[in-house]
Amino acid sequence: MTKLPETSITSIAITFLVVNLSKLLRQFLSLFLSLFTNNRT
Repeated sequence: MTKLPETSITSIAITFLVVNLSKLLRQFLSLFLSLFTNNRT
């Protein structure tokens, strides 16, 4: 819970940043694993 408006805005921005980074990491990991499994077969 945040009390100041600036802190609330910062908290929301950090939440969006973390969500976007997690999506990007998931895509990167999926691509890496698919390349790794294709090379082994």
